[in-house]
Amino acid sequence: YTVDEMKGLRLDDFLKEKSSIDGWFPMSQGKRKKIVKHDIQFVKKSGELCWAMVSASRMSNDDSQEGTVLLMVSDITGRKEVEEQYKNLAENLPSGAALVVDRSFNCVLTAGNAFKRKGRKRPKTEGMPTDNVKPVSLAERLKEYYSQAFEGEKLDFELEYLDRWW
Repeated sequence: YTVDEMKGLRLDDFLKEKSSIDGWFPMSQGKRKKIVKHDIQFVKKSGELCWAMVSASRMSNDDSQEGTVLLMVSDITGRKEVEEQYKNLAENLPSGAALVVDRSFNCVLTAGNAFKRKGRKRPKTEGMPTDNVKPVSLAERLKEYYSQAFEGEKLDFELEYLDRWW
C-alpha cells in the first residue's frame, strides 16, 4: 500500500482476520512507561500474508494524564516461517521438542510432544522470560548455554528435565 492508500484507515483494516484490535494495547495512565507487544498477521495489497510485531508505548508528558500511543511495526514474517518449521518438526516426532529463545532470553517458541506432561497441558512459556522456567537451576543452565550459542560457540550438552535426559 502507498501512504495515500493507507490514510484514514485503521490498523484493523489490514488484518488477516476481520476483527478489531480494540483492547489489545491497554495503556496505563501512570507515569511508568509500559510497552505492549503483539505478533499480528496482516494481508498485503497483493493478498499475500505477512507477520508483524506491533509494539505500543504510551507517550505523555509529566504535566498531563493525557498522551498518545506510539506504535512500532516490525516485519517478522521470516521469523514466523522458521518458527512454524520448528513447530512442525517438533510436533511430528514422537518425542520431539523445540525451544527457541531470543537474545533477550524470552521463549519465542516451545513446541513438541516431549514437553507434554501426563494428564496436564504444557505450561505457557511463549513470550515469557527463560527465568520463569522451573526449576530455577534449569533456567540458569539454559541461559548460560544460550549465551554461549549467541556468541557463536558450538555446544553439545545433556540435561535432565521431566524425568528424561535431553
